[in-house]
Amino acid sequence: MIEADIIAQLEADAGVGAIADDRIYPEPLPQNPVYPAISYRRISGERDYTLSGPSGLAKVRFQFDCWATLFLTARQLADAVVAALHALPDSDTRITTDLDAFDPEAQVQRVVVDAEILYQV
Repeated sequence: MIEADIIAQLEADAGVGAIADDRIYPEPLPQNPVYPAISYRRISGERDYTLSGPSGLAKVRFQFDCWATLFLTARQLADAVVAALHALPDSDTRITTDLDAFDPEAQVQRVVVDAEILYQV
């Protein structure tokens, strides 16, 4: 299952771990989270077909929100997430969105990373 592979990749990545430790959550963040942290959600998925049936390829789109009290830390975490996704075995990752945001209610920085991942089913 690609979701399990993606999360295992993020959890095993030294760059992500150095910043967020094990604080990787399916959306939403837990109540009163410890920062920095990552929340994620699957946006969409599709299977590829040819005239003779399934091609064996699929594409999934995920959104990763990288949260931190300092902007630079949120940006470093997002960069680590991108590097980890590019190292995901047996797949091809394309980053489609990388934007900076601020949550005024929580007073926390957020960097949004959308990734399309092509993989073998």
